[in-house]
Amino acid sequence: TPAQDSMWHRAIFGLDTCVIADDKTLNFEADIQSNNEVRVRSGIAMLQGRFWCVPIGTYDPLTIQNGNQGEKRIDLAVQRWTINEETNTQSCDWVVIMGMPTTGEAEAPSHVEGDLDNGDTVADMPMFQIALDGINLTAVTPVFETAISTEAARISDKTKQMFAAAGYPITD
Repeated sequence: TPAQDSMWHRAIFGLDTCVIADDKTLNFEADIQSNNEVRVRSGIAMLQGRFWCVPIGTYDPLTIQNGNQGEKRIDLAVQRWTINEETNTQSCDWVVIMGMPTTGEAEAPSHVEGDLDNGDTVADMPMFQIALDGINLTAVTPVFETAISTEAARISDKTKQMFAAAGYPITD
């Protein structure tokens, strides 16, 4: 079941929700294209033990609502996991939650902190804070936690041999 899979995935990575860093993807690198578009490059992540990804060699576009002259704003780009109990399906999609415009210090908006394993049907994974100063999109800041892949965490045989030859054997 999805609940069993999510338990297994959490046990493997030791985290509930994270981006899984690996050498084959761009780990959700975000590029500002205009004042209304950010492109998020390939990566794989886990939201409460459930995997989602942007496929290798592709990107997902995020649409940002116009800013206002003289005001600052911070939007929050999240991956929203939704369980549809009627159709017994689950999906994960980008949602940009618009922050409150202000002439003072802008703050990121709140997001849905649902618990999918305890009956909630929606949960968000915050990925980026998107800063606007007036009409200009000025920064995209990652807010996700990153875990290394299990392969990246493995010590290679070559490294073990090198340490052993130097008199410092590594044991698993």
